[in-house]
Order: sequence, then C-alpha cells, then structure tokens
Amino acid sequence: MSKNKILYALTCIYFVAVIVISNFFLLERGISNINGFNDCFETVIERFELTQSEAQNLKTKDYFTTCHNSAYGDEIEYIAIAAGLNSYEPYSLRPLIPKIIGSLVSLSVTYEKDKTSFFRDIFIINQFLTVLFLLIGLIAIYHAVSRLTNISYLKLVLPSIFLINIGVYQTASFLMLDIASYSVAAVCIYFTSNKNYFGLSLSIILGILIKEVLIIYSLCFILLFYQHRRFSLQQVLLSIAPIVFFVGFRIFSDVDPLSMQYGWDISKGEIKLNYINSHLSYYAIPFLIKLFSTLGFPLIIFLSYYKNFKQNKFYICMFILMFASIIFANLLLAARVPRVVFVVYPFLAFIIAKVASDEGVHQIRKE
Repeated sequence: MSKNKILYALTCIYFVAVIVISNFFLLERGISNINGFNDCFETVIERFELTQSEAQNLKTKDYFTTCHNSAYGDEIEYIAIAAGLNSYEPYSLRPLIPKIIGSLVSLSVTYEKDKTSFFRDIFIINQFLTVLFLLIGLIAIYHAVSRLTNISYLKLVLPSIFLINIGVYQTASFLMLDIASYSVAAVCIYFTSNKNYFGLSLSIILGILIKEVLIIYSLCFILLFYQHRRFSLQQVLLSIAPIVFFVGFRIFSDVDPLSMQYGWDISKGEIKLNYINSHLSYYAIPFLIKLFSTLGFPLIIFLSYYKNFKQNKFYICMFILMFASIIFANLLLAARVPRVVFVVYPFLAFIIAKVASDEGVHQIRKE
C-alpha cells in the first residue's frame, strides 16, 4: 500500500474519531455533566446578580448554552466583560472579542435594561462571529499551504484539520476565544507565507488582545529572517513590536508584566505548580493522550516526510521549538489540553507543507 493511501486512511480515521469523541472525551469533556450544569447556574446567578424571575427565565432558554460548557468559568467571565463588568486576569487581558460582541449587542439592548435579551443577543452574534472566524482561518491556511506545496493531499487535509479538531468541536457552541485565536494564528501563517512583516506584526498584536498565547507566533519572524538573511531596521522593529505591546499592555492594565495565570506574577517570585502537578500525575499518561488527540495526527503527517528532514534541518528545529513551547506553556499555565494546544497547529501546518514541498527548501527564496 502506498504512503498516500495510508495517509488518506488515517485521515478518515482521525476525522471520524474527532467527530465522535470530542464533546464527551473521557479525559477532558467538552460538554458539562449535570453537576457541572447546576454549579454553573449558581455561579451565573451570583456573577450577574440575577433575580429569581430572571434566573428562572434564563434557565429555560435554549440559547443559553453556557452551563453546558465544561469550561463554563471561562465563558462566564467573557460574558461579564461583554456586559461591561470588571473581570480579573487572565480574562481581563483578553478584552477584544468580548468587547466587540458587547458593543454590537448594546446597539439594540443594554445589559442593565434587559439581561435576558442581552444574553440572547450575545449568543446570536457569537455564532455569526464563530462562523466568520472559521472561514477566515480556513481560507488563510489554505492559501498559505497552497503557496508552499503542490502536494494535493496536504492542500486538502491540512486546511481540513483546521476545521475538524477537538478544539473547534468543544468550543464552537460557546462564547470562548479559542476559535478566534486559531483564526488569527492561521492569518499569521498566511502573512508569513507572503513575507508580509507588517501584516504579521499587526496580527500578533491583535491576537494578544484575544488570547495572550498568540505571542508565541513571534517565532514566525525567525522564519522570515531565515528566508531573507538580510533584513531592514523596519523589519526588526516590526518583529519586536508584539513583544513590546505584550509587556506594555500589561503595564497599562496595571498588571505585572510577567503575570501569567490567575494573578501569579513571575517577577514577584510567584510560580504555582498546581497545573503541572495535575498534568504529570499518573506518569503524565493522560496528558500525553490528550496532547496526541490534538496534535498527534499532524505529527504523524510530519513524520511521514522524514526523507526530507536532512535538507530541512532549520524547519525541523522550528517545528520542535513550537511543539515544545506549547507543551511547556500548557503544563504551567492551563488546565485544559486539546483546545489550548491546537493554537499552534497553523504553524505546524506551515512547517509540514514546507518540509514536504516538491520544490525543496529554497522554494520561497526563489520567488
């Protein structure tokens, strides 16, 4: 059996598995259980100071999906930001999407006037934005991959993985920021493939306002510097602009520049190990399974082009660096795994297409 046939067979298995297990993944559910639903609604009543009639009315509404979300704590804070309420870090450092949604909803109804209608409109607008972000990300990653390789399998499957993955399935029905972050990551890769320093820098800066993990896409500038070998002062300044913004935004928000998660500040010597202790329990086997469920198949595709590794040593190193970076960040900073680590997929897809390219390692330089 040829390699392509094996890859297509594995692709079908992967897509079917994602569709079947995503929301009820035994190691990390996307849909909350009944206890989680009840706990969530208690939190909603307290967080938004709902009256008994408002709470009863909201509980019967089909559009109010928040308490079906196993990560309802995150979603509640994003809704609070949209409603103009104060939040806390890291949520307060992710204002862009909630503020946009809240502003659009306020054109028709305000939170103070009618909370139930405000929540309804939030979810309606969020669904439209989710579709929009997925379409933007899909188009961006397709064009980036098509620019790098002529292999039809990769041009079909790599963009498809952007849509069919655990992260998308677990968050598409809720007001979460993961899909928006995936889309911005794909746009970053699009600008990288087009050697557009300004577009890449601006995308990362906007991405930081969506989810701070997107600062990791500053690694794309290393790809561009490697391809060009010569670069201007303007290009250097554009490459450091996201890092300056990352730190500056925290200072402006009166937050420690090295604040990472739930108020622990590295610059003050505060480093909490509760996440890493949880992930490494049971010899880290559950963590590795969750990691493989998201990035395992892209890794298999990458390894299937091992014959090209020798002439692509730089890109192999970049693949390993990005892979290791998100694992390290996830171990320290996040309880969830599949939906969190998938944000690096567009970068990995870029490297896969580059390494597998029929044109060889110098394709972009020759253009």
